Amino acid sequence: MSFHQIPRELRDVIYDYYISQDAGYYFDSNSGRLRCLSGEHIDLSLMYTCKTIAVEMRGVAFNNNAIHFNTAQITGRCTPRTRHFGHLLEEIYIARISILPHARPFITNFVADKVIELFPQSENLIRHLQTTTEKKCRHYEQLDRFEEWDLAPSIHREAVAELLWRVAENPVFSQVTRRALSLSLVSSSRRTKI
Repeated sequence: MSFHQIPRELRDVIYDYYISQDAGYYFDSNSGRLRCLSGEHIDLSLMYTCKTIAVEMRGVAFNNNAIHFNTAQITGRCTPRTRHFGHLLEEIYIARISILPHARPFITNFVADKVIELFPQSENLIRHLQTTTEKKCRHYEQLDRFEEWDLAPSIHREAVAELLWRVAENPVFSQVTRRALSLSLVSSSRRTKI
């Protein structure tokens, strides 16, 4: 009896048993690949035996194993490119924060409801931005007041990005932000010269 003559249900059990790891996989940032938690390569030899088995095993490794990512920065693994990327992300965050007060007049109920539908955990923040005066909105960096919004600031970053994306559909907002960004660039260049 050949392997292909075994009923598909039994072959699926064999695939599950073959590919399953107790601790799952982890992402090795040095190699850019998934590995077993023991550090060994993931054994996919069975999958490479023929096209039929490869098709039948597609996705089995991900369905049966947890994948772990290390979010802590590990000393020695941070390349200049990753540092540069981190700085760029921070610059985008700062730009969004500086644009946020200018978005307040353009946050309609329709826009707010659409963003809250996608990010219900950020409803308090969105409603606050919608109803606060511009003076108060400028006074605080909205996303750094996490105790007031019940969640860590990173949770709200995507909600604010979506909010700004939807508000940017208004052409008047684009003109306002261009002016605001050009003024902030001029003031920041003056600060760096001093």
